[in-house]
Amino acid sequence: MDSTTYRKTTSLKPAGKIGRQWKHYKGMLVARLGGFALRGMAWLAHRLPSALANGLGKNLGRLLFYCTPHRRHIALNNLSQAFPGKSKVELFRILHECYNNLGLCIVEFLRLPAFKKYEKVAEVIALEGEEHLRSALAKGRGVILLTAHFGNWELVGAGLAAAGYTLNVLARHQKDKATTSLVDSIRETAGMRVLPARSGDASRILRCLRRGEIIGFLIDQNAAREGIFVDFFGRLASTHAGAALFAIRTRAPVIPIFGIRHKDNTHTALILPEVEVIRTGNLKEDLRANTAAFTRLVEQQIRARPEMWFWLHDRWKSRPKTAKEIARD
Repeated sequence: MDSTTYRKTTSLKPAGKIGRQWKHYKGMLVARLGGFALRGMAWLAHRLPSALANGLGKNLGRLLFYCTPHRRHIALNNLSQAFPGKSKVELFRILHECYNNLGLCIVEFLRLPAFKKYEKVAEVIALEGEEHLRSALAKGRGVILLTAHFGNWELVGAGLAAAGYTLNVLARHQKDKATTSLVDSIRETAGMRVLPARSGDASRILRCLRRGEIIGFLIDQNAAREGIFVDFFGRLASTHAGAALFAIRTRAPVIPIFGIRHKDNTHTALILPEVEVIRTGNLKEDLRANTAAFTRLVEQQIRARPEMWFWLHDRWKSRPKTAKEIARD
């Protein structure tokens, strides 16, 4: 038997299938263990005063930095390509502060049920530019709230709910069901309404907008082949176009909002003026143009405060189709 025949008769498919199964079960195991850790930390966070909770958050950030080498590599690669002119020392400073913010965000989120009265949330996060949101809501078509994984985005939602706004947030299910239940219950305790981020749920979003409510859209994560490729830090990034689609179809005003952390770990929810939505009648081009405009707003905020963004996410993982792939389609 020659080498060519041998290669044909020794298929690697079973090994490949086993490898995929192992990857799946490994992911489920990691998610389950992470869920246990999160619930334990939630129990502890509820019982700690603010100063000790902040210390826990900082230590958690340090732990995550050393325990997630794969994510650390992704984050550093993202930073080096987004800011090619910055030195390695500066990039590592941003990376460390990014992890520090992440650890604090997790603990702050887990402590939300400890605020027995919503008034206490206002002591932690202030709303700046609230007149823009009020003006948009006065139009009676609801509001599309445009935001990103920036600062403490969960606390921004809690701050709006505490101020009396009806906020609906789109949320993806975690691999661990218990973790999903915990996260959703914390959001609901803080006054937010949780909508599963699933395809086919457009009718629920439309009903919320018709009632004059707010729908929050996070548009800064990889959307794979389902998204629209637009410029983000000089590279094409697959981006969810849902915010643009609902804005075009419903004429609901679009209001950007970003959470900013201060040195004393208080926060500001920065509410920006309404974004003018492009409507030319060409839906495909309008979706691209508006998604690109929304993404530029996110980039502007990240450039101003790069340590506030979630660099650990593989934002540029999906790539546009090549000429050969387009021809095959």
